[in-house]
Amino acid sequence: MRAIQLVSVLAALALLLPGCTRKGPVPEGPLTIQVTMNEAAGDDIGEGEPLPFSHETRTFTIDIEVIDVDGTRMEEFDGKVWMRIRPGRLTGVWSVEVDGGYAEGVPVETQAAFGPTRIWVEDSVREGASYATGVTPLIRFADPTIAEIQEPTGGDVSPLADNYVEVRTFDRELIVTFIAADGFGVVDLADPPGSYNAIYPFTFSRPRDVEVGDKLSSLSGMVNDYLSWTELSFPAFTVESSGHEVPEPSVLSTDDVCGGEEVLEAWESGLVRVENVVTAFENEEDCDDYLNYGQWPVRLTDGDCDGDDALLTVISTYTVPGLRFDCEDGIPPEMDFSYLGGMLRQIDAADPEWVLMVRGCEDIPPENRPDDCEEAEAAAKRHFSGPHPMPRPYDRREDRAWGVTYELD
Repeated sequence: MRAIQLVSVLAALALLLPGCTRKGPVPEGPLTIQVTMNEAAGDDIGEGEPLPFSHETRTFTIDIEVIDVDGTRMEEFDGKVWMRIRPGRLTGVWSVEVDGGYAEGVPVETQAAFGPTRIWVEDSVREGASYATGVTPLIRFADPTIAEIQEPTGGDVSPLADNYVEVRTFDRELIVTFIAADGFGVVDLADPPGSYNAIYPFTFSRPRDVEVGDKLSSLSGMVNDYLSWTELSFPAFTVESSGHEVPEPSVLSTDDVCGGEEVLEAWESGLVRVENVVTAFENEEDCDDYLNYGQWPVRLTDGDCDGDDALLTVISTYTVPGLRFDCEDGIPPEMDFSYLGGMLRQIDAADPEWVLMVRGCEDIPPENRPDDCEEAEAAAKRHFSGPHPMPRPYDRREDRAWGVTYELD
């Protein structure tokens, strides 16, 4: 045993003797990239007040220096380097030519940057790239409001889709309007109704520690357009105070409903009401949708859409379970409602795709409410705690999170 130990000690000492170590090859550069703000451009980078969030183009000017393994400029470096900004996006060129290891006064056109932001430069597009990387000093932007997250700019989805976003709250008034089985509605009262000022944080199951009338002092999450409905997935939030007044639902006219996405998108996730409606079951498929997914169609009776019916889908099964239609033996008879209210959402798999999610008994006229409506509503909320198939069965997958805010300080 002692002999074995002695051999082990001698072997360890041999590794420390001169000539018993081997040097690896010296790596080829570049080692890193130094990125600085061009002083001559005098760009404001939010060192005082944060720069305002904007979907408009903003240009920064940077200098790029490629650094060799010995810490000096790599003057033999000629080639393209790749640029990007996180969080945010580039609207101009994504690569720039570097000659002699240096590029001065490079304009970088950006949009929709928010929070702590940096411009990245990396050696990744040329043959034999080293993937050396450099970033600018911190650029500070204000966080976006709910409306700035929601309002499309040149498309039909949120311009901040796939970004993890901190919602601007310090000078806003974010009030919880609706608690559902898989999330809750939030409205920003600092903006007027119908101005893209509401959003739905998706919590997978019934959210805890939040109630209708709560005011939020913080709200963040991954912006996700799922089935055409903008949500905040994996949300985090802080309740500042409770018992605040929730705004009354805004009345949508027949013309509003006929306007479809062009008009209704601005009301998405907000509280709305439609008046003088009638159930619009027309065939067995409507009954199948009702029996399988709890959704039912209604038609506005105060006009039409150039000859076509003004239709919405309504979901009330999980909030007013006593409101039932007899679909087992054919198409049920029409039922008139003087009004119906709830939270508006868009689901492109539904027909009609604009859906009114009834909050509870208050969104149904007294004459149409089932017996013991409030008691049944309360019982349903207590016993239902998970996501439900609405209005079609689907899988929710979050397969990317590259927009998560980072800190490099």
